Amino acid sequence: MHLLGDSYSPYLVGLIADITYPGDSAHDAFKGLQLGLMTCPIICLIGSAMFFIGGTFYVADKQAAMDQMGIGSSEEFVEEEHDDRVELLGPLE
Repeated sequence: MHLLGDSYSPYLVGLIADITYPGDSAHDAFKGLQLGLMTCPIICLIGSAMFFIGGTFYVADKQAAMDQMGIGSSEEFVEEEHDDRVELLGPLE
């Protein structure tokens, strides 16, 4: 549950545990923590789904950004950058 960072995740797990099982017994505390910790894989699944959905737009967004900067295609940009590095290093013998 690193949705808001590492410092908030224990608080959120404890909050979920306290809301779902508000009793004072050890059994309620255990069941509440169990449920609170089971939300972590669910959040991970949601995050990975968002990663893959966002990944489908990456190539088009990168090309749009390169076009807006007037660079051209990303392949040309990488080749030009590579050629500059070769010229700086000189021929390898």
